[in-house]
Amino acid sequence: MQEIPYDEQGDVADYISSHLESAGGSRSVLMEDGTWKAFSSYGDLGTAANYARTSDGYLRIKEVTLQPSIGGQYYNRFVRYRLYDFPPQKPEASMNGYSPSPMLANASRRPNTIAIPTAEDVFVDVEIGFKNTEGCKDILVEQTDADYPVPYTYFVDPNDGSFIAFMNKRYPSTFRLT
Repeated sequence: MQEIPYDEQGDVADYISSHLESAGGSRSVLMEDGTWKAFSSYGDLGTAANYARTSDGYLRIKEVTLQPSIGGQYYNRFVRYRLYDFPPQKPEASMNGYSPSPMLANASRRPNTIAIPTAEDVFVDVEIGFKNTEGCKDILVEQTDADYPVPYTYFVDPNDGSFIAFMNKRYPSTFRLT
């Protein structure tokens, strides 16, 4: 059996203590890595930290109070959990990849537009991924192509985490997710 040096034992004890349900100060917030981070007031919670959130965007708060027993020989520990409404995370979106589209430009993807494809036109299906959209029921996508100034709008399901955009390689497109 290998003996663990004392300083490494302290690191292990700190690690275990930070993951225990009853560990931490009187108020703690759950982090993404599963640790509880103690804080003294709600104003101390910065928006840039990696807090674990519920599916609808709330922070998980734990309040631990100690109450002495009769005679003061031991303490009872009471743990209460709360959800705290907090500013939402900033959503992020990026292009995941693309592939040649099997559809023609005048196909049913855009029923209100009539495009006449030329020999130079190459159409692609672009996968655009997004994250940090807790609490959203729908996402409205506005796709504006460089060859036509009026945006094409459609709804996507935020639970999917991505959507497929139909584009012409000759003309860049910009997207706005709302």
